Amino acid sequence: MRRLIYATTLLTFAFQSNAAGLNESLAACAAVTSDSDRLECFDQLAESNAVDVAEPGVMPDTIGRKREKAKKQEVAASEIYDVSVKSCERSTASNRTTFTLENGQVWRQKNTRWLSLRDCKGSATIKSGYFGYTLHVAGMNKSIGVIRVD
Repeated sequence: MRRLIYATTLLTFAFQSNAAGLNESLAACAAVTSDSDRLECFDQLAESNAVDVAEPGVMPDTIGRKREKAKKQEVAASEIYDVSVKSCERSTASNRTTFTLENGQVWRQKNTRWLSLRDCKGSATIKSGYFGYTLHVAGMNKSIGVIRVD
């Protein structure tokens, strides 16, 4: 008779889909004094509230980090510009070199590594890369990470 009452109680709570109904049914199971009956009550409650989890689909090989990285590198490799450096000067406050191009653009060195300004004028190439732009000055024979200032 007890099991019939517990089963009936559980079935009435199983049809309620809100959290209050679940809390009440948990409280009803917790109120059962017999250990075996209480366990059976919780088992029935778990079975009645079971959620079907769909199997995840198979992820295609084209999705992921390698594809995105390759795509960025492909786009970056296509951006190569031949420019000419008109002037360059070092900021004493930030220890970064600023390059002024003949077309009026101003580019600044990203890091604070010291550069010799002796051969910084002349032909250069700006390339877009995975981590930003690099300026390769032919006279300096160095590639420098730069950002556009103006």
